[in-house]
Amino acid sequence: MKEFFTEEEWEHLRLLPFLIFYVVASADGKIDDKELKSLYVWLKNWSCYKIPLIRELYYDIMHASEQSKQEFFSKSYELLYGSERHNLLYGSNAPRVRLHELLLESQMFLVKKLSRDEFLDFMEGLWLLAYEIANASGGFLGFGKKICKEEKKVLDSLVRVMHIDSGRYTKKAKKEPIWLSLLPPHLRPDDECVNKLENLRLKFSIPHKLLAMRVLGSSSMIKKTQMFSYRKYKSLNPGASEKELLRMVFQERLQTPPVIEMSKKKIDETMKKINSIEDLCNVVITMEEQEDKDFSFDSITDCFLALNNPSYKSNISYEDYMNLSESELIEKYPEDPLAIGKRIDKILAEGNK
Repeated sequence: MKEFFTEEEWEHLRLLPFLIFYVVASADGKIDDKELKSLYVWLKNWSCYKIPLIRELYYDIMHASEQSKQEFFSKSYELLYGSERHNLLYGSNAPRVRLHELLLESQMFLVKKLSRDEFLDFMEGLWLLAYEIANASGGFLGFGKKICKEEKKVLDSLVRVMHIDSGRYTKKAKKEPIWLSLLPPHLRPDDECVNKLENLRLKFSIPHKLLAMRVLGSSSMIKKTQMFSYRKYKSLNPGASEKELLRMVFQERLQTPPVIEMSKKKIDETMKKINSIEDLCNVVITMEEQEDKDFSFDSITDCFLALNNPSYKSNISYEDYMNLSESELIEKYPEDPLAIGKRIDKILAEGNK
């Protein structure tokens, strides 16, 4: 969708997540590491979002150079805090007023290029980012109510400025958990699975993004993804042989993030073992298990539970969780003590029967 906008308009859109971050995170008078990490994780998971403009915007931000990313922060800060006139007129509310003005500027060109639903979806996507940042820290020692009164005021004001239909949003929010909105439409579980997964999430205080990533990484969803690609290529290439279709699907998986590097010779060797879509699904599932070393729900579940559930006993220290990389956490804490990952797999497998 980037091609619909001028360079100036696209640059304006790229700054919106950072503008929102500064205003929401600083609402309580300070910006902490958890709020910054929440912004980064939300952008990093660009491929999970169903809203096309959000997905393409976050992809563009995450694939920008490190210097550009630093400029996003510095330009946003200057726009919010650099106006002497706003600081004089509005005092401590100046950044919030400036954010409202910049959102309205973006809406002036967005309404000309998006349908009503696309516009509302984009605004709601930005609001969810604001909500996640507000919900990233707070409470007593990380527990209890995380969104403070000042942050709630900012969120409420954004609902009004973004022209979000509160009735539409409330109905949608009640019906659809945040983690479900992160899944592509064709990979969404049925209602019974969604209810079971949401109950599991609530029981163990599993973060929305973490649950969405684990659902996408399950064997059931990997198989569903390959089946979807197979049907797509079969429809687009009615004259192709079964072997040609399977190769198209396999190569698409190799090139889709997280990319799996494989030489042409290795691809040819692997394809000799694949004679059906079932064979292809099994090969991809095995590859995913071998390659996915940067993120493992099962091995870091203990870390999240230790931080988010006061009744859960763990020997994992807060320092380890904050200072170790995900791969180091996986290596140091390889267990899923409550088998939550297996429970998720079982729910999804039963739903696909």
